[in-house]
Amino acid sequence: MRRSSLDPSRLTDIHYLQQQYERWQTIYELAPVGISVADSSGQIIAANPAAERILKQPTSAHVGRDIDDARWQILAEDGSPMPSERFASTRALREQCIVEGQVMQVVTADEVTWLTVSAAPLPQGGVIVVYADITDIKQHQRRIEQLSAYDQLTQLANRTTFFAMLDKVMVEMQASAKQLAVAVFDIDSFKEINETAGHEVGDRILCEVAQRLQDHAPAGSFVARIGGDEFAVLCEHGEAIQQRATEYLAALSQPLSVGQAEFRINLRAGLSLMTPNSSRSEALWRQADLALHEAKARQQQLVIYQQAMSERFNRRFELTKRLQEALLNERLHLYFQPQFAVSGAFTGTEVLARWNDAHFGDVSPSEFIPLAEERGLICQITETIFTQLLATMQVWQRQGLLGQQTYAVNISIRDLERPDFAQQLVEKIQTAGFTPTQFELEITETALMKDPQHAFVTLRELQECGFTIAIDDFGIGHSSLSYIKQMHAQRLKIDMSFTQEMLSNPADYGIVKTIIAMADIFAMKTLAEGVETEQQAEELKRLGCDYVQGYLLAKPMPAEDYQAFLHRQQR
Repeated sequence: MRRSSLDPSRLTDIHYLQQQYERWQTIYELAPVGISVADSSGQIIAANPAAERILKQPTSAHVGRDIDDARWQILAEDGSPMPSERFASTRALREQCIVEGQVMQVVTADEVTWLTVSAAPLPQGGVIVVYADITDIKQHQRRIEQLSAYDQLTQLANRTTFFAMLDKVMVEMQASAKQLAVAVFDIDSFKEINETAGHEVGDRILCEVAQRLQDHAPAGSFVARIGGDEFAVLCEHGEAIQQRATEYLAALSQPLSVGQAEFRINLRAGLSLMTPNSSRSEALWRQADLALHEAKARQQQLVIYQQAMSERFNRRFELTKRLQEALLNERLHLYFQPQFAVSGAFTGTEVLARWNDAHFGDVSPSEFIPLAEERGLICQITETIFTQLLATMQVWQRQGLLGQQTYAVNISIRDLERPDFAQQLVEKIQTAGFTPTQFELEITETALMKDPQHAFVTLRELQECGFTIAIDDFGIGHSSLSYIKQMHAQRLKIDMSFTQEMLSNPADYGIVKTIIAMADIFAMKTLAEGVETEQQAEELKRLGCDYVQGYLLAKPMPAEDYQAFLHRQQR
């Protein structure tokens, strides 16, 4: 028998190579990534099944083409056209280097496919290109970017995107010497719409306002929702910007319909204008925001930022900080202004808070009380007043000076919103050794109208405890007769702005006369504030006013002077 001329070890090598070939062929065929092989001239000579699936082209259309064929429609990651010399495959072949992780977009007739591509030169010449479809990943990333950059309710740019755009546009405007305007918009009384009509209606109103902002904005504007019911618009401005802004607001404030209901919305706006000295986008934004706050405070539709607004803001900011310190260190002091019956008899005293600051000097209550309301400090002021008042009354009680007069203390709507206010106040007064009947609680008509129904519940509870209830500064608010009837207050205080002009201004005289007559109908007593002349006092008495308070009779005085006043009353 003839023996084989093949070496047994050689047969083993061939078998091993056959196994390796089959293994790699299987990997090549089943690989989830596309694999293309080009020869040394750059012509594609092979492509696996995944290549056909990923490139959405049959293998016959793929194989035989050059790797830098102009028919490939390739875009770079940023969407710009990618020239063939930048293809990973071309670079790997021509530069004989490995290129990894190149991201590109392949454009076909009906869609775009995102790829990450790596290429390497082959030892025997040519190149191997491996690519994976990352379209789903890119779409997911884009969705995340959409969520992070845009408001999902209105589809407008969100706060983050707005400020990024503001930075960018400010640089561009400064380079071109153009002028930029920033407008901040707020829907007036939107909270009430949400509470009465529901959040679904509120959301639809927000979407409608967003659409109107876009539809009516000047060409080239950038519109964003900053948060809640606040929106912002960036635009170039020129002459007559205030007139155009007013016209814009008028178009935005037209009635809108949601379902069967029609809503008349009112937008307020703050506007800031870039000047040659403007350098920071944060400052431009803050100016617009300050102007918006000014518009709300003045009840105006549009306010353009002025430097004085920053000065007022800085003062208010510093005052707030110092007021917090004053409350903590008991630096508010009580003043007392006696009240009298029109007959001249001393009947009671209004308790007033006064603040003398080391830096600002005497700060008017007309400034720090509204500030305390806004900054959430007013309840602390009420607490401070009662703590000091009760301690002082205990001293006067031991001296036999209290008598039968009542002490009138102003309270805030914020106090009435506290569910335990009545109970805690009664406990505080009784612990000090007094009764609620010795106190009158005053609330301004304007504050009362912010939430009348809720306030009435607490006021009735206070009345049941024995407190007298008075409506302060009556006549300058907008309360209705039905509210006055529901409230059952015992006293109306006529605002001094009417009292002081009643003898020279027929309108003020008519208001005073009407208030007194109305109080009589509701079985309420009246007290006129700001009485400064004998003539005013006599006329008030003739009209039927019950009590008077003012400089004619007694000025507000510190505790020591008031104590001396009490001594004089006992003589």
